[in-house]
Amino acid sequence: MVKNITSIDYIDDDKDYEKLDKILNETTNHVKQVLVKGIDIEGQKLLDEIDRKNKKIAAKRQQYIQFILLKSKDNELTEEELRELDLKELKPIYEKAVYDNRPFIKRFFEFVFFK
Repeated sequence: MVKNITSIDYIDDDKDYEKLDKILNETTNHVKQVLVKGIDIEGQKLLDEIDRKNKKIAAKRQQYIQFILLKSKDNELTEEELRELDLKELKPIYEKAVYDNRPFIKRFFEFVFFK
């Protein structure tokens, strides 16, 4: 960017100072714009990653809720109440429903060998 200015001395006139000031301002603005674009790109990547993770968690929550509603024998919660729970609160209910709905052969072997 520096074109015709090699140095600024106390002997130089104001035109060289104005040119230097203009070049410095342009350089500063360019660096600011590059920095802002970089931050914007990285921020968008992070927002996309957060959105992708939230969609994955929402799908897993929906899967847990559907399984609990269909298979749980002792569930007293309604679908609306289950939707209010977060994934950490749904997981124990889901695991209990999975345990209660395990196949007969698995329950038989657990009874024979582990009790």
